[in-house]
Amino acid sequence: MKFTAVIVVILFSSLCYSKVSLTLEQGPAWQSKNEFNIPGSTGSRVDLANSDSGPYYSMRLEGRWQLATNHAVKVLIAPYTSSTSFRSASDFTFQDYTFSGSQTLSTNYKFNSYRVSYLYTFNPKSNLRFTLGATAKIRDANIRVSDGVITKENPNLGFVPLLHLEVELLLDSKFTVALVADALAAPQGRAEDVLIKGIYNLDDKWRLYAGYRTLEGGANNSNVYTFAWLHYAVVGIESDFDWLAGEI
Repeated sequence: MKFTAVIVVILFSSLCYSKVSLTLEQGPAWQSKNEFNIPGSTGSRVDLANSDSGPYYSMRLEGRWQLATNHAVKVLIAPYTSSTSFRSASDFTFQDYTFSGSQTLSTNYKFNSYRVSYLYTFNPKSNLRFTLGATAKIRDANIRVSDGVITKENPNLGFVPLLHLEVELLLDSKFTVALVADALAAPQGRAEDVLIKGIYNLDDKWRLYAGYRTLEGGANNSNVYTFAWLHYAVVGIESDFDWLAGEI
């Protein structure tokens, strides 16, 4: 409840400042690793990337509020799902249920991410800008396995703290290259989301970008073992809006 109230206050305060930007990102994603066994100590392990590496469709929606010259808040919605079929050579145990071997099993992998980040830019007027911050991430994940008759799933909803980094190099008035990352590692697991992109300024409000994103991480404990490594070829469009001037 307190966390929700803080977020509402931040978002309401941000609308009182003029600079708001929205970003839509899309592109294909491939999985070079999507490995799990559940429970982590007794389940059967499978790597879905061996059966189907993709591509899968991905998209993201991001809003950024510039609270002051150095301070900003960013909100991100990043859904991701993939469906894969694989054949188990022997009996396959998942969620304490054993599927018979030598049959095709279908899986649905969901990893939706919802994030709020606080950002501080050290040199906002320089051609080389550095931004550090902290991200509060809500992970909405689920792995579902089915043989067409019996379906078992492992939903997981949790909070993940991350560190945020942005490095931007303005090459000229039109072109910028940037690195954007959310990442943190702990004994319970790790998460890294890194984007390298080239940005083209259409005018003072609209920008296009293209780049490569990689998302890697997972957890390893007695309840669950799951690690995935995804690769994205992305394109995006960004726009600034002036709320005080009534532009939407």
